[in-house]
Amino acid sequence: MGKQMVGLETEFKNNILSYSRESTPKYNQSRGVSSIFKKNGLPRIDPPQVISSWKNSAFAQKPMTCILALMFCSLRAQSVGAEFQVNSYTTNNQSLANVAMDGLGNSIIVWSSFDQDGDRWGIYGKRYDSAGTPIGSEFQVSTFFSSNQIRPDVAMDGSGNFVVVWWSLSQDTDDYGIYGQRYDSVGDQEGSEFLVNTHTMGAQRDVSIAMGESGNFIIVWASLDQDGDGWGVYSRRYDSTGTPQSSEFQVNSHTTSHQSAPSVAMDSSGNFIVVWQSLGQDGDGSGVYGQRFDNAGNPVGLEFQINTYTTSFQSSPSVAMDGSGNFVVAWQSFIQDGDNDGIYGQRYDADGNPIGSEFRVNTCYFYIQRNPSIAMDDSGNFVVVWQSDNQDGDDLGVIGQQYDITGSPLGPEFQVNTYILDNQSNPAIAMEPDGNYIVVWQSYGQDGDGYGVYGQRYEP
Repeated sequence: MGKQMVGLETEFKNNILSYSRESTPKYNQSRGVSSIFKKNGLPRIDPPQVISSWKNSAFAQKPMTCILALMFCSLRAQSVGAEFQVNSYTTNNQSLANVAMDGLGNSIIVWSSFDQDGDRWGIYGKRYDSAGTPIGSEFQVSTFFSSNQIRPDVAMDGSGNFVVVWWSLSQDTDDYGIYGQRYDSVGDQEGSEFLVNTHTMGAQRDVSIAMGESGNFIIVWASLDQDGDGWGVYSRRYDSTGTPQSSEFQVNSHTTSHQSAPSVAMDSSGNFIVVWQSLGQDGDGSGVYGQRFDNAGNPVGLEFQINTYTTSFQSSPSVAMDGSGNFVVAWQSFIQDGDNDGIYGQRYDADGNPIGSEFRVNTCYFYIQRNPSIAMDDSGNFVVVWQSDNQDGDDLGVIGQQYDITGSPLGPEFQVNTYILDNQSNPAIAMEPDGNYIVVWQSYGQDGDGYGVYGQRYEP
């Protein structure tokens, strides 16, 4: 039976129904335009489906009845199985997860867990085979467990060897420092956990890691007052045996105020790109900047501005690179989409030339879309995931958008989390060379006690 939709003028274009509304939602936003399959209060529509009509009490003017069919082909990857719980230990919070995949689709998921090691936060991990079956039990990564070990990142080579990095409080004797632990392809530790930063004064945080197919890896982080003015971005290179290939080196050339929140990606030859947020450099708030390096760690060209739109804040960048060196950067931008934070992206070729203009990733732009994470396969297809406020019907949820190698969207944006009560947030994504991928996130209350870590697998 059809139901009445009450609203302002509507438009059906490119298989998306849009509408205007009058209401009093959160954040004092009073009106806007959204899409039918993604606005809170309306049904989520995954192709192919037919809908007749609906009603939302938030609409207030020009009653009309809409009867239409939305028929289109879903070109994006499809979910494999149900979303799954990663953490076995559920007391207190398990959160801030990250994920990596090897060339065969095996994966490693890491996260922070509160009081599991007996002294506040510690780092834990769990391995999965290419079918999504757990390999063994969850395991503790951090050996030093005094105080806080938090916010892990992880990278994996083509054979399944992996490295986990994290922040550790007071382990290097002064505030937070960056530590790492190497593992072989069967999950055995290789050596002991190691200190990454050689400059230990003040705090070192915001760690990110990328790994080449042969096991060489690059770690980047933010360091306070090391460059003489606020936060700066630093890096260190390692070979496949974990031997440092350089001293730590500064990535950012512009040092005024703060450069922080770096993200790094590497191609199959070992060339890499680092991106970060820089306060005040683009003339208004923060902007997103990058620096390319060759496989010997030499800078390629100068640092460059990524965001074209510079009003207010562009921040929290994430970068992904394919095997040939093409890369895509995603970030959050304040007010650019008309309603708080939205997600934007920019594509580049292997020579660092922009491909097209920066583009908006999120279709639904009511409220807040934040914390993007991006992954890319060897052919150049890529997926962006982020957290979106109130889009799944109950606080934060995880949304994704897939793109082909030309940068064209493959179908509409899609909801990742199935469980929608309370908050599902801080997503991370990893993609194997053939295009299979995994999204992980933290979910509040789903495992019965605080935050837990959940995941969803996808295949082309």
